[in-house]
Amino acid sequence: MDFMRLLKSIEELLYEVATWVLFYPLTVARVVRRPVAMMAYAERELGDEVEEQYVDALSPPICLLITLFLLHVVERIFPRVEAEIPGVLSSDNNLLAFRAVLFSIFPLLLGLVHLKQRGVKLTRHSLRPSFYAQCYVAVPFVVAASLGLSLASRGLTVPGLALMAAGYAWYAAVQTIWQSRDGKTSRAMALLASSATIVGATILLIAVTAITGFAIGMVPPAD
Repeated sequence: MDFMRLLKSIEELLYEVATWVLFYPLTVARVVRRPVAMMAYAERELGDEVEEQYVDALSPPICLLITLFLLHVVERIFPRVEAEIPGVLSSDNNLLAFRAVLFSIFPLLLGLVHLKQRGVKLTRHSLRPSFYAQCYVAVPFVVAASLGLSLASRGLTVPGLALMAAGYAWYAAVQTIWQSRDGKTSRAMALLASSATIVGATILLIAVTAITGFAIGMVPPAD
């Protein structure tokens, strides 16, 4: 019986991973084409039974994690000429987990802003729909920002910065539409709130990265 349960678990895992190969590009394409509709879909699906959630797409956190994994693979295939990362982040698994935590700052903070605009009390339950919705639209933004930064660091400064700027502009535009879609918040206020949150999340990401770099010895302290 234990052996059969193991085989069943392996079968389910294999099927799940195989469906990711199919549904990941389909989900990303839907997010790029209809970002606001996919954010609403992410919130709506959480109201279904667990077995019925996201049956025609990948769940938002899984979609974001796969994106970060693929970006990590690309970076490993085309590495920059630099010193190896020391300490705990020298492990690919630890580095990927660290990046996942870093980039989750954006869905988390923007989800918090959305809750505040709705006047909803912050709880672990109330935050989940907003966080899931934000995970979807974080995918194109993370791709544009990561690849843009990678190009800029390899000497392709203008294309890299242009790609990053396009990613930030798209992200701010989507957030503006999302936050003002119910008519309770003006487009101007939504743009201001979303832009400030995105900038704040970026500063926080840089600060956490710098602090971690000092902690593990990547960045030498100033004399």
